[in-house]
Amino acid sequence: MTKFYSAIFLGIAFSTAIASTSVTATNASHMSNSQQEHNAKQLISQTRPRGHYSCAECHGIDGNPPITDKYNKQSPTLAGQNADYLTRQLLAFKTGTRYTDEMKDILLDYTDTELKEIANYFSQQVLFIDPNLDPSIDTLVHSKDEDEVWVIKGKKLYETGDSTRGIASCQSCHGPLGKGNSEIQAPQLTAQHARYVRMTLKAYQEGTRTTDAAIGGQMQASTQALTNNDITELAAYIQSMNTAP
Repeated sequence: MTKFYSAIFLGIAFSTAIASTSVTATNASHMSNSQQEHNAKQLISQTRPRGHYSCAECHGIDGNPPITDKYNKQSPTLAGQNADYLTRQLLAFKTGTRYTDEMKDILLDYTDTELKEIANYFSQQVLFIDPNLDPSIDTLVHSKDEDEVWVIKGKKLYETGDSTRGIASCQSCHGPLGKGNSEIQAPQLTAQHARYVRMTLKAYQEGTRTTDAAIGGQMQASTQALTNNDITELAAYIQSMNTAP
């Protein structure tokens, strides 16, 4: 009997030890994730010596900046963006292979590891899609009715392209809902601000943005046949996109 109860006791003790270890590891994991988020929030909220402003000032603490017509350029939405894509863009800004006046020198005082932490943080934020967004809030003066027409035309070009002009469909790389494809370095586009999309397409078209070099300059090539109207219409549609059909 003594050996029997001893075995039971040892079994219970062993099980308790295992359970305790599991709980400790789980708590440590939660604490680690919480600490990582805290550290990332500090990174995006601080201004380094050679920086003009913090990440959060332009992109929001959660990566969902408001639509605006008050500044020269629209800050892009970063929430939910692919982490690898964001990391590559941040490193490109740091090294100067990608340039905008707003981002000039702003990342020079961050380590590559810190930039990866920032990218991971924004990729984990929830993309906010405003059902009451007013698309006429734009430096490109237009009405809501005009925007609706642009959305319809842009949707067709996004989904099917235009073979007569050698324009491939956007969804072939970025997906029907604009969620992107990390395997081919295609970023998420869903609900991105129209003004930012126009700026980006023009930058690729004019050769002032070349960060697609790693994928054979695909965006530079894809934008060459786009007219200004095409760009306006595509941007309007992309801004109107939701995460479900």
